[in-house]
Amino acid sequence: MLHKAGCRWANSILHQSMWRERVTESIIKYQMTRAFSVSSCLRVAITPPLSAEPPKKSVRVDPAIDKARKERMVKRLLKVQHKLGEPDLKPVEEFMYDPRILTEARKRPDPNLMFEEEERRALLQKKWNKYRAAIHAEETHQIETAKQSQQRALEELRAESEVLYQKAVEKDFFLFPLEIKGPTHTPPIKGYKERLSLDGEYVDKTKQFK
Repeated sequence: MLHKAGCRWANSILHQSMWRERVTESIIKYQMTRAFSVSSCLRVAITPPLSAEPPKKSVRVDPAIDKARKERMVKRLLKVQHKLGEPDLKPVEEFMYDPRILTEARKRPDPNLMFEEEERRALLQKKWNKYRAAIHAEETHQIETAKQSQQRALEELRAESEVLYQKAVEKDFFLFPLEIKGPTHTPPIKGYKERLSLDGEYVDKTKQFK
């Protein structure tokens, strides 16, 4: 019995010494690792939990079942709308029309033009295009001439006085809004009322929705 107890005591001391050597070795490794570590965070951290689940397997649904489900949803929404009442929406008069104007009798037939008339219209269109192109070129030339004259005037002004040149090229923040009243094609009509439009007198029957 004493021999067994002595063996157990010797084994426990041996295990304790081996455990101490392992702890000392781990501490030395930790100190060496800490000495050579470049990280400033020496604490233990955990990542936030990710509440995710594996993707569900797509299940093919019968088209008839899917259509029936959508119809039930539409019926449910219609019941809710019926309980809430009809919404007070503003009618769009531009989308309202008289069905009588869509008859085939009111359809305008395509004109059957002669070859000479088609050629005359094509030549007239070409002449109009040439006329507008000439006007555009003339206006562009006038603008470029005015810009060149303005630039020469600014250069001459700068040669005379730098102060006057800076005053001439500075921004005018009070230019807009700009209101100009010039000559009209016809003289003003005596007794003209501002409320009259070009279409003549009219009664405003626009519905007010509040």
